[in-house]
Amino acid sequence: MSDRRQLVDINQKTATKWWETPIYFLNSKTIKQNRLQRILEHDILPILQNIEKYYIQKNLNIKPRIYGKSFTEVIQDDVAIEAAVYLFDLAVSEGLITFGEQQERKNEISQHIAVGSCGRSISQVKKRYVKRATYLIVKKTGASNAVLKSILIDDISDLNKIRTFSKFGIANIRELNTGLNNDLKPLLARDKEYLDALYRCCEMKYLRAVRHALGNNFSAILEWQAPFIRSITDDLSHKAQIIALGNSLNQQPASDVMSALGRWRMEEMPYSRTGDIELIDVKKTRIGQIKNLLSEDFDKILSWHGSTLDVFGNWPNHDIILLKPYIKYIDRNVMSFLSVLPSDNAIAIIEGLWVKAGKMFFKNYINTRDGENIIKIICKSVNGMNKRKSTPNNLKAAIIDSGIFDDHVKIYTDSSLFKNK
Repeated sequence: MSDRRQLVDINQKTATKWWETPIYFLNSKTIKQNRLQRILEHDILPILQNIEKYYIQKNLNIKPRIYGKSFTEVIQDDVAIEAAVYLFDLAVSEGLITFGEQQERKNEISQHIAVGSCGRSISQVKKRYVKRATYLIVKKTGASNAVLKSILIDDISDLNKIRTFSKFGIANIRELNTGLNNDLKPLLARDKEYLDALYRCCEMKYLRAVRHALGNNFSAILEWQAPFIRSITDDLSHKAQIIALGNSLNQQPASDVMSALGRWRMEEMPYSRTGDIELIDVKKTRIGQIKNLLSEDFDKILSWHGSTLDVFGNWPNHDIILLKPYIKYIDRNVMSFLSVLPSDNAIAIIEGLWVKAGKMFFKNYINTRDGENIIKIICKSVNGMNKRKSTPNNLKAAIIDSGIFDDHVKIYTDSSLFKNK
């Protein structure tokens, strides 16, 4: 590049015409805009095009963005604007563009340096054209001016976020804008991984279902993590499942949990009278049915292992109702031991231990290592009985009264562990 160097010095007189010098012209917006365009078009753009021309010769696989284009053509192309801003920074770092006395050190500039006599700093000019590029990208979606006003970025590197966002489609952009109270700035403050995941949600036509599920809490999606959003699209198979989960989505369950929920059975959805529109009925999803049975306790099961939920989703409603009073005491490990047994066995063990050991055991010990060992030993013993077909007809009573399980727990009986309240 050094053997083809073009140099330009931008000073306070650059692009100033003699007829613009009278004092009453100095603060004219039109004059300032004309000066800025002259500087960019006649002084800076040729330098940038020269850099790109010879840079491209060494990198033939890179398509030129501004070389051979007029200033008007450049400012009508968001990619060209982006390339020009990056090339500008390169030109300054190479000492090809300087700023006279304002620049204390060669190849180093402050973003507050004035760009000639246009009345704007380097930072202000960059923001102007970042805004211009943003407008060009979003305009293609057909979004309203209100949407444009809610999208504000200052850094040229964020344009890729805008491009990802523009792929969402006008219907999804409206959903987001309305759901976020006409303020998309927090959404665009998230990284590209998040936006890519959210785009996938739009692509699957799940966004409206998410908004319906969250209702007035839709802004909670701003706190969601990208892996969780991807699990919605990858692990759930129907919009009805999303709506059935509702605000439980804000628990951001792990992927194995979402996968299990996605495998819970679902009846065929009804159709409209004309038969061309599928209606949503959450009662036909197992998620909706179990959430209705557990009500406020449903969120607690979302911390269980996915393999446990695979089993739990097939439990009879009757046994799910019987387990409900104990769910607040049972953690994922205890439930994983219970889930290897038929549901009636699991309920019998829990109810039997509640009577035998009391509430204090459930409240203070069941989720400790000792408590988990008790559950593990009993479940293993019952599983063996089932295989031998020797399980007591009344397993609950056997746990409470027969003493056949006392050998499994006797090491704990010397303490207050098994004393009622």
